[in-house]
Amino acid sequence: MSDLTLKRIVLKMLDRLINPHFQTKFMWSLFSFGVVLVLKNSLIQSLVLFQLITESFKLSMTLSDGAEAVMFWFGPALIAVSIFLFYRRYSTKSESRSYRNLKSVSGEIRKYLEENRRIFKECGPNSDKSQMGEIHQDMGVWETSKKEIIVPNNQAIYDLLKSVKSITSAQWPVVDKMFSHIVHFSAHVDNPTIDYSNHQFPQEFSDLIYDFGKPSKEREKLINQISDWLKSECSDLNVVSVELFGSALYSDSISDFDLLVQTNDSCIEEIKSNTKAWKSLESNFYKAFSLKLHLLVFSKLEEKSHAEFVSKLTVKRNML
Repeated sequence: MSDLTLKRIVLKMLDRLINPHFQTKFMWSLFSFGVVLVLKNSLIQSLVLFQLITESFKLSMTLSDGAEAVMFWFGPALIAVSIFLFYRRYSTKSESRSYRNLKSVSGEIRKYLEENRRIFKECGPNSDKSQMGEIHQDMGVWETSKKEIIVPNNQAIYDLLKSVKSITSAQWPVVDKMFSHIVHFSAHVDNPTIDYSNHQFPQEFSDLIYDFGKPSKEREKLINQISDWLKSECSDLNVVSVELFGSALYSDSISDFDLLVQTNDSCIEEIKSNTKAWKSLESNFYKAFSLKLHLLVFSKLEEKSHAEFVSKLTVKRNML
């Protein structure tokens, strides 16, 4: 399995560390281990206590060392830490906070969207490798991530949206699509036979949330540099348009770029021959900017699919 690299394993471990289910298991593990240590120390003390009682004297002997004293206090300390973590998590969670409008909650929602997007790009069925024609083999990571990370993150987004006091009439249709996606995606994860193809993630919701971000001069400068670089690199390719979409338009914490490309390739031979060129472009992009480039390429044979995808984007930027 070529995709199962050390980097993928580390990312998966990090995903679990921020997964609410993992946090609960971790706190229970601390508590249980602390209880075991306390019981173990008490049992050992009872086993190593020796007493000799006669009519004239009483002799008691107990085995003890410094390590035993440390372990005696280590157990209660773990129990105390686990109780504190439980209190912090659930006392904070129980406090229902409300937000005045979508702009005020957009920062919180953005964190969950970026994490879901990163996971989808890394191991989802439509990741870059599958887009470039490679068979994506590591579906086990994707299935686990859906259940343990994306579904809880979606529920957090759902709860945050429900806490918004005022959603405008223009915003509501987009928010309603997100509600529908969250419910149907969760049902599909629980039961894969349920079809949610009509309730895919609404890209316009992502655009709506990220649109509240304030652009910085540094980000504009970087985008302009990339635009100039693309004009040079794509000059020999049969390109009609290259458009930037997604979080790079809004977030200053840029780690990758999403580009929508339309080409004039009109036959299978042309598409196959240019596949290597697009892979090379991704590699050169990383060398030039130390950022990942995600390409979504549509040929002339896929004009309808390209138009459908563009229709879902409320915000995009021409790069050529």
